Amino acid sequence: MVNSAEVLKLTLEALNTDLFHQLMYLTTNVDLFFARATWDIFAPSFNLTAESVVFAVIMGTLIWLVFLAVWNIISGFIRILTAQSSR
Repeated sequence: MVNSAEVLKLTLEALNTDLFHQLMYLTTNVDLFFARATWDIFAPSFNLTAESVVFAVIMGTLIWLVFLAVWNIISGFIRILTAQSSR
């Protein structure tokens, strides 16, 4: 029990660093039992069906179009303001 607590403490210290050191720790200290157990209980948050793909494409396109509209509105305001200030 004390050994398990010590291992958890060392793991926490190793993962409480920057991203590069976290990646290095995770690639050098692979726990296959833990990885297999995690994979066995993994359940995707959504099903990959034709309906979900169509929905994702439509929503992605809509978000992209809204972004472009906002971008053009802001650039239009900037163009108007700079044209007025240069007169």
